[in-house]
Amino acid sequence: MAGLVAGLELARRGFEVVLQKASPYLGGRTASWNMEGMDVESGLHRVLGFTQLFPSW
Repeated sequence: MAGLVAGLELARRGFEVVLQKASPYLGGRTASWNMEGMDVESGLHRVLGFTQLFPSW
């Protein structure tokens, strides 16, 4: 999220910004997605290490 916010702030100040991500989704360890019609958010579960459901992330 820090990279996205930094990019947004730089763009607002007139800089040309190119965001490059290592994964195909935004948000890093705090990503959200839709799985079979249900919205899922990893949020603090991933940041604080409470779950290992998706260890490849």
